[in-house]
Amino acid sequence: MPPDVAMVSLYQSGNEPAAEKILSPGEFAWCSVFSPRLVDGNQSIVIRLGSWPDTATLATFPSLLGDTETCFFVLNDQQLEMRWFAGNREVPLCGHCALAACSVLLPVLQDGALLEVANLPGRLWLSSHDGVPYIHFKEPLLKEIPAEKVQIGVPLTKAFDAGRDYLLIVKSDEILKGFDPGKASLDRLEKIGCILSSPTDSATAAFRFFAPRAGIPEDRASGSVIPALMAYWAQEEYGKCEFSQESGHGIRMQARRVDNKIALTGSVLRFATGKISPGVSGILDSL
Repeated sequence: MPPDVAMVSLYQSGNEPAAEKILSPGEFAWCSVFSPRLVDGNQSIVIRLGSWPDTATLATFPSLLGDTETCFFVLNDQQLEMRWFAGNREVPLCGHCALAACSVLLPVLQDGALLEVANLPGRLWLSSHDGVPYIHFKEPLLKEIPAEKVQIGVPLTKAFDAGRDYLLIVKSDEILKGFDPGKASLDRLEKIGCILSSPTDSATAAFRFFAPRAGIPEDRASGSVIPALMAYWAQEEYGKCEFSQESGHGIRMQARRVDNKIALTGSVLRFATGKISPGVSGILDSL
């Protein structure tokens, strides 16, 4: 059976109605992240569970919602666990879904305090600052590698091993915008993802992100890559930085260093909430 969906008043995270409450187990919120325009943001579904079902059940459920990238979370006694799925694939971390979940959890977050995600110790924290949701990452160590090691069909000024991904720098946003991933065979690269970035006049830096090995030919909005971008573009920057993701949807993200971590925020528009209908096989066993 399909989920029951209730449309709610559209609002932007940080300006929520006072009566807004955290989701109950079995409820979900549908959000658009990192753009002030509903249709341009990265679509994210946040579902609260009472406990974890088996992975196969989690992997099949997003298909009921159009394969929208989905964050499941379990919150018990202030211990938070989160898992992410892109279609039927579980992914280690999804930045825009994590920020959407943070906006859902604002009612239980203490202003200025960090809540660690228990199943990602030392990797992901959530916080609220004046009612604005932030997700916090450990800053990665970039290891410079020879640019010729990563052949993608455009000249690179620098190349880095950023852990999960490659970070590749080109000299202009014209090269960045003109890059055709279909001709680059990015799925042959050793890393899961490829962050392509350049200087730009409109922000601290511009970038695009590709992860074909994770089923994402090009990501519309990629919060999880911001720590690597901060490590390169803002090495001595402690103010707020802004990054423009040139995926054609006006994506903007704001980041800053806080206590040796990278704090990331952006627009979160919640436009629907709902509750999983009785009879959805497997998923209700965890509520």
